[in-house]
Amino acid sequence: MFYTTNKGGSLRDVVARCLVSAADPNKAQPTCTEILSIADFAGNHNGGMIEFGPKDGLLYIGTGDGGGGGDPNRTAQNKDSLLGKILRIDVDSKATGKEYNIPSGNPYAAGGGAPEVFIYGVRNPWRFSFDRMTNDLWIGDVGQGVIEEMTVLRTAQQSGANLGWSIFEGDGCCMVQDDKCTQTGTQQPCDRGNLVFPQDSRTHGDGWASIITGQTYRGTCYPDIVGWHFYTDYAKGGLVKARLQTDDTLEIVNLTGSFPANPASLHEDARGELFETTTAGDVYHLEAGP
Repeated sequence: MFYTTNKGGSLRDVVARCLVSAADPNKAQPTCTEILSIADFAGNHNGGMIEFGPKDGLLYIGTGDGGGGGDPNRTAQNKDSLLGKILRIDVDSKATGKEYNIPSGNPYAAGGGAPEVFIYGVRNPWRFSFDRMTNDLWIGDVGQGVIEEMTVLRTAQQSGANLGWSIFEGDGCCMVQDDKCTQTGTQQPCDRGNLVFPQDSRTHGDGWASIITGQTYRGTCYPDIVGWHFYTDYAKGGLVKARLQTDDTLEIVNLTGSFPANPASLHEDARGELFETTTAGDVYHLEAGP
């Protein structure tokens, strides 16, 4: 599990290992073991998504930039910080003094940054997912005051990718002034360099405010939608479907219809069927229409 706590007197983002009871597999043991603890400095932008890679079995962890506004501590571009990242660790083995190991394929496993870092330059990727068939990684990064971002990375593009925050918000230079991205103020030089930019950007002016990456459908109940990725937004709601093209652009379709308000997550079950949850505590099954 992944949670934020102030137990012990300081704010921390914690990944923990919890086991089922040996006597009853339907019950959890009363205590869990912390395997990774990240010092945080604010109560927002804490990420919270963890997922095992479908091809490598490694654990991926999305962390926010620490909070506040405008990435005040510049953690997202700091490769030595575990904030503002997608981390990758091996929880099936343990290095000396740790509850996990560092995969040898991590970009900074041998130095140059924190060895847990896999992708950096994100603001708050609180939802991301892998396509179980292609291993494409879909990352929804919540924006500052203007842009919500959807970025898709193929396997070969993932390790060491820099998604640009807080140099850029979407495709726009993020000059921080009064904790907001503007076209004036002071910030890192707006050099596009080797940054990776989103294939889909949605504006706050259009009602988007907290993008929610969903899942690429690989179920069997609805053959017509196999290979389409579905995503939404906490404020905007609705539903979008997209497919990654050979040139790395997205074919995007904004779906019409009536959808639940305030979605929180959209993910697959073991069979590949999709379910959406809301902050009201409801669970909906995504079905394809005729």
